[in-house]
Amino acid sequence: MTILTTLVACACLLGGCALNIGNAPVSAPWDKTASPITWVVVADVSQSTRSFRGEYLSALARILQSVRYGDTVVVMSAENDSVQNSRFWVEYEVPALHYVPSTPRPDTDNADMLNAWIAKQTPLYQTAVDKFKREHSLSDVRRHIIALSRGPLANDVAVGTDIFGALYVAGTLFSATPGERRLVLLSDGLVVTPEANWHSGAVTRASVDRVLAAQRRTGRLPDLRATSVVLVGANTSDPVRFAALERGWQLYLAATKGDLAHFMRRYSSTILDQWLPNRPVQ
Repeated sequence: MTILTTLVACACLLGGCALNIGNAPVSAPWDKTASPITWVVVADVSQSTRSFRGEYLSALARILQSVRYGDTVVVMSAENDSVQNSRFWVEYEVPALHYVPSTPRPDTDNADMLNAWIAKQTPLYQTAVDKFKREHSLSDVRRHIIALSRGPLANDVAVGTDIFGALYVAGTLFSATPGERRLVLLSDGLVVTPEANWHSGAVTRASVDRVLAAQRRTGRLPDLRATSVVLVGANTSDPVRFAALERGWQLYLAATKGDLAHFMRRYSSTILDQWLPNRPVQ
C-alpha cells in the first residue's frame, strides 16, 4: 500500500551522529532525533456505533495533538469484510526536516574546533527549522486530517463490521513502517463472527480461543507485536458485561502480541492523555 505523500517535504529523519572525543561526546542540535510513531486509527462504522461518532471525532482530535514531524498517520474504516473493503480516509507521512550543514564537519578530534564549527552552524540550522515549520505547519496537518475524517465518521454505515479483519490490515501497515506503534480502535467492541457473538452472547475465554483458532487456520491473525492499543466506545452499561468484554479483548490482543492499554466505554480526555506519549512541542 502506498502511503500518500501529499504533505511530505522530506520523509527521512536525520540519523544520530554525535561526535565522540574520547569519552566526551560533542553533539550538535541537529544530531538529536525523535523516534517516529505510526498511528493507526480504526473506526467501526456499524449502525450500533452511530451514537458514539461525535466522541470518535473528539478522540481523533486529541490524538492528533501528539503527532509530530516524521510520524505516519492512517485513519481507516472497519467494513463488513475489512481485508477487502476497508477504506483509508487518511494516509499521511508527516514531513520531517533533514538538515545538512552548509560546511562539512571538520575532520578533527579537537573539541574546541568542533564546538566552534557547531556554534557557527547552529544559527543556520535554526533558520532552516523555522522555515520548515512555516512551510509545514503541524496545525495545518491536524486540520486537514480532521477535515478528511469528519464526513465519513459522521455518515458512513456498514452492514456489520469485520473488526478483526481491520486489525489484520493494521498489522500489515505497522510492519511496513519504522518506530513506535500506536493503535486506536474506535468501536463498541461487539464483534460477531461464526466463532463468537459478543453482541448478544457471552464473552468467554472459549469464544476468544475459537476466534484465534479460526484466524490461525486462515492466516488472518493480526501481527500487532509491540503495539499499544486503546479502545474507545465499549457499548455496555452493565459493569459485569463490561469487565467480560474488556477481558475478552485483553486475551485476544495478547495473542496478537499487542497490549490493551485502556478500554473505555466513553471517550475520556483524561484517560487518553495517560496513554499519549509525552513528546516535546514542535
